[in-house]
Formats: sequence, structure tokens, C-alpha cells
Amino acid sequence: MTEELEQLRKKLRENSLGISRLDKETKLKFMEMATHFCDDYGQTLQWCLVQAIEYQEAKKLFFKIYELEGRMNDIEANLSKLSPKEEIKEEIKKQVKTLGSK
Repeated sequence: MTEELEQLRKKLRENSLGISRLDKETKLKFMEMATHFCDDYGQTLQWCLVQAIEYQEAKKLFFKIYELEGRMNDIEANLSKLSPKEEIKEEIKKQVKTLGSK
């Protein structure tokens, strides 16, 4: 009987999820969240991990977009400095018309 009890304890330790080291407020929030998963702490933890991973990926994309926006603004500023004057624009239009008629 003692050997069976020890095997049961070992199995419980391997398959259980302990949240006793969490602070009280976090533990209560986690337990409340677990009610949406039929008090299955494993499923709740899995959902939390997926959310955290998705958040990190979204945050990386946000910063990448922010960086690209800054680079676009720099390019636009440089292009506006390089834009041809009206006379040059008119000359280019004439040349395009001339090329189109040939």
C-alpha cells in the first residue's frame, strides 16, 4: 500500500501545477481566470503563454512599423529637397511628350 501511495504522489507531482508561490493578488486573478477554463490551471497557463507570445510579437511589429515610418519620413524630406524646379518639370514633360510622339 505504501508503494502505491508513493507512486500516486510521484504522479501527482509530475502532473500538477503549483501556484502557491505567487503573491495573493496574482494567485486570485489566476484562479478567477481559470474559471473560464473549468478551473483547469494547465489550460489557463497555456492561454496566458499564448497571449504573452502574441503580445511580444505584436510589440516587435509595432516598433518595426514605427522605425519604418521614421525612415519613410526621412526619405520624403530628402525627396522634397531634391524635387526639380518648375522649369525643369516643364522640360521633362516636353521631353516625355516628344518621346511619346516618336
